[in-house]
Amino acid sequence: MEFIYNETKPVQEIVDAIAFLHGASAMDGFWDGIAQLPTFTQLTDPTCTPAVISRRMRACTTPARVVHYTDEASTATAYVTTGDRFVLHMNMKYRRRSEASFVNTLAHEFVHVVDCFADVGGRNGSFEYGHSRRHNSERPDSAPYSIGRFAQHWWTLANQHVPEQLGVKIFAEPLAEDFLGCDTGSEYPEEGF
Repeated sequence: MEFIYNETKPVQEIVDAIAFLHGASAMDGFWDGIAQLPTFTQLTDPTCTPAVISRRMRACTTPARVVHYTDEASTATAYVTTGDRFVLHMNMKYRRRSEASFVNTLAHEFVHVVDCFADVGGRNGSFEYGHSRRHNSERPDSAPYSIGRFAQHWWTLANQHVPEQLGVKIFAEPLAEDFLGCDTGSEYPEEGF
């Protein structure tokens, strides 16, 4: 999971979230964890299992470019559109939020990027494992929302369940253990939607 972020006024939480995701995506356990998630809802292609989507995301070698926009009337924190290949638009209306929330959003939007533009074996230029535009009972269990929650869960483990002096630096260690299977005492956090 690679991103390019070179805005003239970068948001530090986005910079840190990207660094975290770069580190997490270098770990086999991160991708194994996505592959083991429950079956996603709102699939237009039922062959897009969590394991298939995990492999497709991991195989994507083109970085997504993160750009700012501001839309005060919008409730969207970010979006991907077929008109901008490999571009992830972050709404600066919602810039004052936690790094964990940005981890969730970036992972969520990266699912859309891969689905629409880099989908080896899929139909590029269309969405096969996205979610509805309107909120409904199945939307939280779609691939983008589930994978966003999972990435945020890993952030929580990296920042709260390792010795304090390590924090997210755990990813800098070449032999760092993956967090898959660690007990956090709760389900994935819901923050960041």
